[in-house]
This record gives sequence, C-alpha cells and structure tokens, in this order.
Amino acid sequence: MNRKKRIPRNQKFSKASKRCEICGESKAVDNHHITHKSEGGSDYGLNRVWLCPNHHRMAHNGYLLIKGWDDYGYKLKLNYEIRENKCQ
Repeated sequence: MNRKKRIPRNQKFSKASKRCEICGESKAVDNHHITHKSEGGSDYGLNRVWLCPNHHRMAHNGYLLIKGWDDYGYKLKLNYEIRENKCQ
C-alpha cells in the first residue's frame, strides 16, 4: 500500500514540526535519515523525517520503505510504502 503525506514546501525540519509523518503522533518522535549517513546521506534538509518509535522501528526492520520527498509545486509529499512482509 503506497501513501503520500503532504507538508508545506517551505516547512523547516525543526522541533516545532515534530510529528510522525506517517501517523501524526507528536508525543514521542525520532529523527530518521532517509539515506543513512553510512551510505552517504546528510544531516540536512530533505534527508530527514520525523517518525514515531513504532514507524522508526518498522523503517529499520524493513517493513516501512521511505522513498523520499516528492515535490508537487507548493507542497512536498513523503513517498513511502508499508510492506506486509519485508521480502517484497
């Protein structure tokens, strides 16, 4: 199942915007690198996303594939896929 979440294009990656991009949880969120630093990813801009602990765990265990941000003019959408089994 593919989903996309809209956020304002000029929204900064800040503590004020700390909400899970998948479910909207705001109580406890973690910073996740879309391209891991060990694979050449950066700490800046669109390489980061806020995820709740559950979705962060799913991303690291292969059940949540975050493809990046899609640019739709004045909005950015997080492009991701939730996998039922990680072998897909």
